[in-house]
Amino acid sequence: MERKKYISLLISLFITLSCLANSNQEKVYLAYVNNTMSEWKKIIDTMEKTSLTNNQTRLELLNYQYGYIAWCLGQKKHDEATIYLRRAEKHIDALDNKKYKPADLHAYKAAFYGYKIAITPFKASYLGPKSIWHVKKALEIEPENMFALLQYGNIYYYMPVTFGGSKETASQYYLKVEKWYEKHPQQRITNWNYINVLVTLTNTYIALGKKDKATEYYNKIVTAEPTSSWIKQEIYPQLK
Repeated sequence: MERKKYISLLISLFITLSCLANSNQEKVYLAYVNNTMSEWKKIIDTMEKTSLTNNQTRLELLNYQYGYIAWCLGQKKHDEATIYLRRAEKHIDALDNKKYKPADLHAYKAAFYGYKIAITPFKASYLGPKSIWHVKKALEIEPENMFALLQYGNIYYYMPVTFGGSKETASQYYLKVEKWYEKHPQQRITNWNYINVLVTLTNTYIALGKKDKATEYYNKIVTAEPTSSWIKQEIYPQLK
């Protein structure tokens, strides 16, 4: 009898955690497409206060922090970005200790070194190689790791041309990420990362002067998420 109660409790806990995860994912997605970053911040602050005994939930929070830090950097809020970056690195350490999804963790480390370069550009020569090392390590562990491929694209995009940077090469990595999502259609549903990849590809083709390709990906965004007014306002004028 006690065994049945224990199993029932575990099942209830699993269902509760699953519902909460789906709820947070949808809320973050809506915050992304509606550009309501104050809501995004509330979600990660609330998750930060929970016990986070579940590794997948902690990794989910790490992804939301990654997105929020990027937004802070885009808004030149470097102090706030630094605060959330430190919090995110603590979650990486916790997951590292449990050896949970090492390829993903290496990819996040690569991304965070990139963020540190954005905050302190004079450290680029020191931090850049660390970012590259981690992304290579991630792909060594898991050659088709979507998040690692994305970070490799970001490295090529933002690296100065004199040091080997290439937006054309970056676009090839971003395309690999898009193909990953094509193979895993369930991962596209209410996932801010997917729409962000389409936005990234559109902006990359704009930067390359490839208007036809940029328009193609802009149309993919509008088809996937027709309600996102900020994407239309920011990208469409550049296409014209």
